[in-house]
Formats: sequence, C-alpha cells, structure tokens
Amino acid sequence: MAGSRVDYSIERQRHESFAGREEMLDRLDRLLVTEAGDRWVLVTGGPGMGKSALLAWWLSRRERAGDQIPHHFIRRGEYDWDDPSKLVGSLVWQIEQRFPAQREPEEDARMHPAARLAAILARVSAHELVPTGQRPGQRPGQRLVVLIDGLDEYDPPGGAHPADPLAAFLPHALPHGVSFLCASRPRHPYVSQVEARSGELVRIDLDAPEEAVGNDVTVRAFWQEAARPLGLGAVFINEAVARAGGNLQHATMLRKYLTGLPAAQRKVMSVPGGLEALLEKTWARVAADPLAVRGFGILCAAREALTLEELATVAGWTEEAQRRAFLWSARELLVESWRPDGRREFRLHHESIREYIARILGDAALHQHRAALAQRLASWPGAVEASVRRDATRRILHLSDLHCATLDQATIWYSQLAADLRDQGVDRLDALVVSGDLTERAAPAEYEAARRFLEQLMVGFGLAPRQVVLVPGNHDVSWPLAEQAYRLHRRKQYTGPLVPGRYVERDGGIVEVRDEVAYRERLAPFADLYRAIKGVAYPLPFEAQATIDDLADLGLCLLGLNSAWETDPYFRDRASIHPEALAGALLRLGPAPADQLRIAVFHHPIHGGEDARLRDAAFLQQLAVHGFGLALHGHVHKADSELYRYDRTEGGRRLDIVAAGTFGASTREWVPGYPLQYNLLCVGPDRITVETRCRREVNGAWEPDARWRQGPGKDPLPRYFIDR
Repeated sequence: MAGSRVDYSIERQRHESFAGREEMLDRLDRLLVTEAGDRWVLVTGGPGMGKSALLAWWLSRRERAGDQIPHHFIRRGEYDWDDPSKLVGSLVWQIEQRFPAQREPEEDARMHPAARLAAILARVSAHELVPTGQRPGQRPGQRLVVLIDGLDEYDPPGGAHPADPLAAFLPHALPHGVSFLCASRPRHPYVSQVEARSGELVRIDLDAPEEAVGNDVTVRAFWQEAARPLGLGAVFINEAVARAGGNLQHATMLRKYLTGLPAAQRKVMSVPGGLEALLEKTWARVAADPLAVRGFGILCAAREALTLEELATVAGWTEEAQRRAFLWSARELLVESWRPDGRREFRLHHESIREYIARILGDAALHQHRAALAQRLASWPGAVEASVRRDATRRILHLSDLHCATLDQATIWYSQLAADLRDQGVDRLDALVVSGDLTERAAPAEYEAARRFLEQLMVGFGLAPRQVVLVPGNHDVSWPLAEQAYRLHRRKQYTGPLVPGRYVERDGGIVEVRDEVAYRERLAPFADLYRAIKGVAYPLPFEAQATIDDLADLGLCLLGLNSAWETDPYFRDRASIHPEALAGALLRLGPAPADQLRIAVFHHPIHGGEDARLRDAAFLQQLAVHGFGLALHGHVHKADSELYRYDRTEGGRRLDIVAAGTFGASTREWVPGYPLQYNLLCVGPDRITVETRCRREVNGAWEPDARWRQGPGKDPLPRYFIDR
C-alpha cells in the first residue's frame, strides 16, 4: 500500500529568495552526500535565523543535482502536517518514488508511524544502499537523506510517548546508508531527544558567533535581490544588513513593510535593530487598529490558517469594510495561501510573530479568543488546542528536594512518576512547582540530570516554560563558588567595614570578607538551569530574586522566592526572604483579581525543629495582604500542612502552607516514618485537594500516602482538603 503525497510547493515558495550561506550548503553536502558515515545533522537557531530557508535551499540544490530527498515540513496546525501518520505517509510515498522496487507491503501501512518509517528505511538500506562494489550493476555507495524541518513545531497529542514525543515518527537508530537532516530551535526539549538517538550527531548552530559573518552574508544577498524592485541602493542595503543582525526574518518583515509604502518614504533609518525590536515597533503600528488586534488574537489562539469568512465569524465582523480594513492593517504580518476548495486563507508569517503577539495580548485574552473559536466555529478546535473544553480543576504537581545525581536516575524517576500520574488519570498538568534542592551538591552533572528530568516532565505532560516554577534551595548553592567569594585579609590591615554575617574570623589575625559581586555567582549554576528550562534569565542580584508566573487563563499566579540567598558553607542555616525582592514583586503584581489563586513558593519552612528555617515570618503578613492563599515549600523532607491567619475573623485573610516531602533524597536523609513523597494539588473553584503520594522502596512504585487522620475509628486518607 503506497504512502500519500503532500504538496509542499507553497511552503517551499516562501524560501525561494534565499541566497548566501554557500559555505554552509557545502558543509551539508559534505556531511550528507560526499563523506562516509550515517549521521543525524541537526540545524538549530533562534526565531527568524533562517533554519527552514537553509533546509529548503539545500533541498532545491540537491534536486538540481539530480537527487531525490524525501522531506517533510512540520507546521503546527497547518494541513495536519504535524500528524505523525501524515508525516510518515508522505515520506513513505517519496521513498517509494525513489526506490520503486521497495514498495511498502500493505500490512506495513497499519504499523505505528515510527515503526512504519523504520521498516521502509531498513528495507531500502538492505536492498539499495549497499556498500561500494557489493552488487554488480548497482550504483555504488548510494545514500539516502531524509529531511524533516520544524521538530519544535510538533505538538504531541495526549497519550504520546512521555519521555520521547519524537518517537511518534522518528526512528531511534539509523540503518546503513541513511542520514537525517532536521531543524529545531536550540533550547527546545526535543533537541535532547535527537541527541539521545543512536548514531553520530552533528549540530549546526546558526546562533553561534562563528556563523555571524555567514548570517550577514545571507541577509545581504536577500537585500541585493529585494532592493532593486523597491528602488533602494547600496546605502540602504548596508544599513538594513547592519540592523538585521543576521536575522533573515527581520529582512523579510522589513521588505513587506516597505512594499506598502510610497517610494519617497522607503527609508531604513527609523528601523530598529534585531527581530524583537522590529516586532515591537511593527506591533505598535498595527495595534492602533482594534480590528487588527482582534484578528491577530484569533489567529494566535487558533494556531492555524483561517479564511477571512472564518475570522469574521469569530470576530463578529458583519461588514465587508471591516474585513478589508483588517487585511490592510495586518498585511505585513500575514501569509496568504489557498485551500483545495479555492478559498483564500491567512496565517501569521512566522512562529516568532505568533509568540510575540501572544505574549503582548496575554493569556486571559487568548483564552477568550479560544472560547470564541470553540463557540462560533464548528470546525475548531481540531486535534489540538482543546484546552477550552477542559474541566475547571487545575492540577499542580509539587515536587521538592529532588537531589538529582545522574542522567540515568533522571530517566528512571520520570518513568516512575509518569506512570503514577497516569494511574491517577492525569495526562496533562497545569503547573509544575519545584521548591528547591534540585541537586545534591550543585555539580554540573547533577544540574544536567535535573534538566533532563524537568524536560521530560514538560514534554510528557504538556507544560510550557511559563507553567514551570523553580526556586533554589540550600543544596542548589555552589559551595566552591561561595568559598571563592570570601577573600582573605589581615585583620589589622583591612580598612573596609566588617558587617556581621559577611565575614569569617580565622586564626592568626586573618578574616575572610565576602566579595558581594562574586557572592552572587554561587547561584550561577542554578541560573543556567533556570534559563535552559524557562528560556529567560534568573536574576543574580539578591534584591531581584522574585519571579512571577502569571497564568491568568488558568486562574493562577505563582511567585517564586529565594530563601537561600545568604546560605553558604560558613552560614549553612541562614534562611530568609530578601525584603526588597518581595516588595518589588508585590508592587508589580498589584491587587489580586477575585477569581485568582495566588501561590508563593520558597524552599525553607516557617516553623518546626529545623535549624535552617525562616526565622522572620513577618513576610507572610505581606503575602496575606496581597491576596496570596497558598504557600509551598520543602526542605523538611516530610509532607506537612499548617495555617497562617492574618485576620482572626470568619472568612478573614489566611495563608495555607503546604510542605512536600523529599522526592529523591538518599535513604540516609529520610525522616523516620516519611519515605519519598510528592504532592499533587487539585485546585477547584471552592477547595483544594492535596493528594500525597509516597515511594517506600528506592526502586519501588509510587502509591497513596495515607497519613492524614480523620478522627477516632476512621482510617487515615492519602489526601487533605483546603477550603478556598
């Protein structure tokens, strides 16, 4: 049974004007055509850096040389191009066209997509891609390259392989003579899944400093072709190249904007440098039209192309003039294509544009647009974006004190946790909170293990970076970097201030005084992990160490605080919340909406016998006054709950404090009677259910942790309840 053909002509036409990067194209030829070896070649780069253009141009180059390269462009929400069955069906059809003798048996078409692709690749490898001289009359040493663009645009459905969503279509090993050329954003979790596959991996990073010259050459070649029809000369080209910063999407957007201007107004002097700044300025111009803002919001929420009629239906536009006005205002950010029935459809020109507009509009506005799509457009949502139909319960996974050690351990932990969550009927999470001590000694290998574990959780349970809250614990502080921050001085010769808590007395008239700038670097390894998971920087200045994740569409707002900001080898039990960090965050938040649950997250406990506890609990007053209803912490290695009342009146302001046990500490660090634990918070409109789970054996399975007493003669439950 043959595969199915997909027409990529419109997608490839988008990149026809690509030029430059000859050295990069030559390198791809060497890696994939002339040099011996079967390998994964992964091209990475930030938004607009020209990953898709590079792959499309290399594809055209090989076709002009007489090669047939099976290829697929994954585009989220576009013609089902992100459907593994359709993706593999297209590749199978193309492979059959190149090797007619290796047509797919009918029974193979019923296989899992990844197994189906692996089967035809193995068959072609065995019968067509033989080593040089093995069979008379056969082209010696043939190689097959499979091209897949847009790995980061694959959105796995519920039930996908939790640890490796790419297993839905991508084989784990390369048969003889087969190589893959793929592209993705650099920090996407799928990159590590490609790296984990069997075979040599060559990664080409378009963001690398050594590629800067090639990126500029590409943008210059673009403008040398595009400037002539616009009547623009060498001075303009030089300035446009300088302002693009090597970003091809910057050049494409600028050309579209200039095309709509009179010739006398086509100037580059007012164009900002870099894609982000250009998007900001373009949006400021477009956002002056409310019709454009509404239309863009609908397209962002839909994440697929819509006809003008569909847009009008959802937006409530009843007049033709409204539709024309939207197209005129939005023209420079849209791409037009045609459906098989002949109707025009429109989508955003690039995923970076969608992400920027979505960030500006905010989650609450997008949620409203999704609701309007579901209510007014019978064909939406399709297989994705069914979030508007989910129940009102929000599920927050609360982990603490992971003490990660090895990569193998991270994968085992994820497998055990994922199985337990799915046994409870949890296929997606609304938020993940890790309240500190992700590592044991803040070693690089431990942070890499933590990263793998978190990335697997994000992919397996549909978590975006904004839905993950990370705060550091005392074990996440680098002791070596902390010790380096204390500088030796002779006490008699030291003229600076000796502030209590910021120096250490030594024998022989020596003092070690804390260097404030170097002291911040104790948390640099944690900050690296934070950036890798969240995609944004973690502030090293103590007064800025309060992070806000406002999940307005979920009715949640999470504040991450660093209670270990002054913990070091000499002051191991010192724990507090920096008052300036908290004050700044509360100013940014403002009053709490009536339907929002505000949650504070920190590592150390408020009370108890722990030496390292937050001795000044006055900050709880500020949290209560600013509408926080819940605080999550760890450190104590046992599940616990307590209540802080700010008002003593019925229904007064209060803060429920929830502790999670240790998720992964070694047995010597277990509290007697408390095995490994984690919490699953199910947040409903009226109350919160805290499900507590435990693992009593190091390599055992998770199970309910029935420890919450219900009264005389009643069995304890593995959960407790908090009224909202």
